Amino acid sequence: VPRVHRDSEQIDSKKKKKSSNDDDDEKKSGKGDKKETDKKETPEQAKAADCEKLAAFQKKAEKDVEAHTDKEDGSTPTPDDLDAMAKTLDNLSLEAKNMELKTAAAKAIANRYSTALASFATAARGMATAVRTNDSVKAQAETAKVSKLEEEIGAIDEDAKKLCPNLDSGGGDG
Repeated sequence: VPRVHRDSEQIDSKKKKKSSNDDDDEKKSGKGDKKETDKKETPEQAKAADCEKLAAFQKKAEKDVEAHTDKEDGSTPTPDDLDAMAKTLDNLSLEAKNMELKTAAAKAIANRYSTALASFATAARGMATAVRTNDSVKAQAETAKVSKLEEEIGAIDEDAKKLCPNLDSGGGDG
């Protein structure tokens, strides 16, 4: 098992080398310029920075979604609540998609978050429509979609924790 892990790290590092011509440009243009060489990060530093960004995103996403789902009186969210949550989920999806990450593994996790959150937004809108029209069949179908998406987001969270063990400690020190 550790062997597979090392192989995947080698693959990730090869992808980074292929996809990053910026490092070569820095070497050519700023050999004697100390500022240029200070900007270079080790793979460990890049991963730590990406993990911090993922941790911050997770906290923000959880807080933003809970604002729509945790009602003080314990009542069920209204269609307007669901529409507002869908808008929030769309914004979070866009934010995940546009995160400036350096490692391939972190980018893959962010892309998965983006896709799942966009789907979640669609399901929330579907639930709002079902409630408005008293369509119990559609409501059940959308509820099933939401359950699957919650599982998917949970799986993404777990993969993020595997990549970044500091996520359990709330973003950690890197």
